[in-house]
Amino acid sequence: MPYYLDSDGNKVFVGFAAKGKYVVRKDVVVSVMQNKKNLTDISGHWAEGYIDFVAEREIFLGTGGGIFAPKESATRAEVAAIIQRFVEFVFS
Repeated sequence: MPYYLDSDGNKVFVGFAAKGKYVVRKDVVVSVMQNKKNLTDISGHWAEGYIDFVAEREIFLGTGGGIFAPKESATRAEVAAIIQRFVEFVFS
């Protein structure tokens, strides 16, 4: 996962690639790291690949303790948090 550090030292994952190149501000140094999440309840689920994609980018965090709970409904607060993280991810 490509990322850079913000002014507070927090990792900011770089958004989507365009034509094989990531778009990022010129004033940052981009690094790469593995960010695989070990979610124990998604193996064999039809959305496993999609869940891995959003979990690695920390857009969806699951319920904690390695549990994603793909069959559970999200609360309004969870949906609001997901939208906020997605906006930060895309427009960072």
